[in-house]
Amino acid sequence: MEDFNNIKIRALTYHLPLPSKETQLNNYLESALPFNFEKLRNIFRTKSKLDVLTRRIVFPYFEEIEALFDIRIEKFIEYVYEKYGERKDIDYIGIPLSEFKKEYMDKIPEMFLTYPKLFISIKYDPNNIPINIELLRNISSKSGWINATHFAFSFGNQLVTPYFPASISKGKGITISLLYPNYILKESEKDNNIIDPLVKVARFILNISSSTLNEFSIAGKFLGIDYSLSPWKDESVAKLLEKINNKLTFSLPGTLSSIFQTNLALLKVATNYKGIGYNEIMLPLAEDNYLKELVRNNEITFSDFVSLISVCVAGLDMIPIPSWTDSRILEGIFKDIHSLSLHKGKTLGLRLILADAEPEEEIDLGMFGYTPVLDPLS
Repeated sequence: MEDFNNIKIRALTYHLPLPSKETQLNNYLESALPFNFEKLRNIFRTKSKLDVLTRRIVFPYFEEIEALFDIRIEKFIEYVYEKYGERKDIDYIGIPLSEFKKEYMDKIPEMFLTYPKLFISIKYDPNNIPINIELLRNISSKSGWINATHFAFSFGNQLVTPYFPASISKGKGITISLLYPNYILKESEKDNNIIDPLVKVARFILNISSSTLNEFSIAGKFLGIDYSLSPWKDESVAKLLEKINNKLTFSLPGTLSSIFQTNLALLKVATNYKGIGYNEIMLPLAEDNYLKELVRNNEITFSDFVSLISVCVAGLDMIPIPSWTDSRILEGIFKDIHSLSLHKGKTLGLRLILADAEPEEEIDLGMFGYTPVLDPLS
């Protein structure tokens, strides 16, 4: 039997349905999540030996819910938290926003301080760049650096994906993401072939997921798997890409090609095995210990992270820069990512943390650990 011990289910995410006009808000929240995640997690463990690291729920666009219930965002999230916030089987709650409202400038930082499980994303508006910059500054300064990791701009519509913050629900069902760079690294040692181990993972996870959800009596609601290769601490995507690139240090020539070829393989698997969401290489700095090491050694810079987006990395993610960064530089970052999103025809994300620290200093990002601050001019 194939050994999948190096694989974990990174996120098991339930996408809540949009309520009907006749439904009361309290009744909607009462009935929208018809199962217990802990029981579902235990079934996964029993059937497949796979551990589920996080359990998440995500809503449709808040504006759609607002139109049905005529409710302000802070009141809605208060109700959501009353219903789900204390549940131990729910780790994170995602609320996507399709447009900026003036009240969000202060409300979003306040809500992050009050509701630690909350994640919010907002669709980027190129006509409101100064407001986008002010909001980014407000979140980092008023709610703190750790809470800033719970917010993202989405360049393009938020995707149906288990990856937070830039996720959305467009219909009831479950999505899954995986933690498996070390598995792919090990399995590709023989012949540098990654497509075969990717296909093995896809077939196994798809079979286990479908049978598990059938057993849990929520058949027909499995939306798919986001096959993105994303890191977590010592499980490094950068190390996997080095191996694919003839063991050359990450960011040296050939890195862009390695990312591009890997993304082609991920796209092929996602097309054939119920893929959903990004299905790309992800390089969040704060989540990859080896990337941090490369930054500390000045082997990768802020400009490198931006350039990597051109070959289908899912965005600029989990990167701290100094809070004193000139607004013209921040505007340029927004414009560059927006241009890359338009050029590629794909949704990109931005999680930028504005820290009261200098380049090369390190800030404590809680469960993500200490993370070096980058110079946005380098």
